[in-house]
Amino acid sequence: MAIAGNTMKMFQRRIGRSEYWLYTTGLVVLSVVLQYVGLSTSGAPFLFCWLLIWTWRLHDFGKTGKYNFIPIGAMLAITAIGIAVLFNDTEFSDAFSVVMGKDDVPVTDRGLYEVVGFLLALLASQIVYMIWLGVKRGDAGDNAYGPPRILFRKS
Repeated sequence: MAIAGNTMKMFQRRIGRSEYWLYTTGLVVLSVVLQYVGLSTSGAPFLFCWLLIWTWRLHDFGKTGKYNFIPIGAMLAITAIGIAVLFNDTEFSDAFSVVMGKDDVPVTDRGLYEVVGFLLALLASQIVYMIWLGVKRGDAGDNAYGPPRILFRKS
């Protein structure tokens, strides 16, 4: 019970734009480094970190962490569409296999364009949300999630 309580308490804070961009940059750099050395960054720990950072940022302008379901839902919808196309379009499935390094078959331009469009749509759904979180101003005063955090004080 104490672990669950501490985990929930971890989500109950807010961060400003500067701190958000520091955390986001750090997580992206860590992801690139881990990918470079051959480790996966697609697991639960990285998802937890992203959700934590996004939730803290949402709290800064008085929104609940449930808003995180918007980009996750968009990514799931895009993935479902991609899977549907994958099973019904041999050009797409061949190109997808080649891009993922699973096969070495000839690929048509159309199939490659479809795969690139699919991957860009997945990426865009995440990047648009990340940028929106990073540029939206937080509440100036206290809100339901506490007082604003000031990372750098002006002297």
